[in-house]
Amino acid sequence: MKIAALFCSEWDSGTVITSNCSLDLKALSVVTCESVDADGLDLCHREYIQVELNGTMYDLEADQGELTAIGKKQFESAIGNSHEPPAQFITEIEITDPDSQAPVQVAIYKHPNGGLFGLDSSYIEQHEVTTISDPFADLAIDKLKLSE
Repeated sequence: MKIAALFCSEWDSGTVITSNCSLDLKALSVVTCESVDADGLDLCHREYIQVELNGTMYDLEADQGELTAIGKKQFESAIGNSHEPPAQFITEIEITDPDSQAPVQVAIYKHPNGGLFGLDSSYIEQHEVTTISDPFADLAIDKLKLSE
């Protein structure tokens, strides 16, 4: 999945040049960046990718048009910073797995938007899951915290 972003570079003259680009969320790489004329500018002091995530603008460190290791960590941190309240645990129910016909415990949660969803309880426990991809979000990068 790709999202729209801005590639920004700050130059010695104080000039900031921006160009439209896309950020590939799976590879965490910049793709389809527009070319911009930087004639007359000598020394680039800083590059970053500006992206809006969960309603907040973030500047992700870049170098030579790609996210640095720090920029990738900034991205990972940003997608985990959801300002929504956590999904509230409601109850646990038992269902039958359609493949194995074995009983499965499913934790039912109420999303802040009012919707209900279920997660395999054993998976939550085994992997110590506290945050999931938001099942009701438009973007797969939106995260949702789970209450205890």
